[in-house]
Amino acid sequence: METTAVYWESKIKTYGFQLERDLSLLILKIDQQKLHLYGHLIEKLGDLGIKFSLVFGQFHDSSTLNVFMAVKSAPAERLLDYLSHDSPAKGGEDVYRITPVEILSFQGPHYGDRYGIAFTLLETLKSGGISIIASCCSVSCIYLLLKGGKADEAREILLKNFEIPSKSNHRKGLLKRNIHGDGR
Repeated sequence: METTAVYWESKIKTYGFQLERDLSLLILKIDQQKLHLYGHLIEKLGDLGIKFSLVFGQFHDSSTLNVFMAVKSAPAERLLDYLSHDSPAKGGEDVYRITPVEILSFQGPHYGDRYGIAFTLLETLKSGGISIIASCCSVSCIYLLLKGGKADEAREILLKNFEIPSKSNHRKGLLKRNIHGDGR
């Protein structure tokens, strides 16, 4: 007989929520047959001096890759123009823009050890009437792309099932370890 331990808490812990506003989301749709043509184009994006807040890709279907690029709204026009005119499609029909958007991101302890975090996140936002434009998750981080003006509301709704450590709790923990030396 094998024993398995699972890390679980009543409220999912985070290290806090980070918010980035005034963004545009550019979605570059690349046909898999043309993917090789986009390599050089995407490589040149660094020369534009635009800082990306988030970039990730997802297959839309078996023949189309969507590349999501979140960037500050001001330089987004330059990037959109570049992608529309210099893309292998030469007409911009493969570049879409959603603006304004915001990124709400967070990470926490044990995200790689605990199942159900993404499910809880999606169900909590759904019950609060918050729609997600796109999301990206790693072992310890979650990034949510939301319509502009929705990140604060999403954060408040998430606090029903996600916990942000308070400074007083952190100090109590430090004091406890210093007094007892063994964490009791």
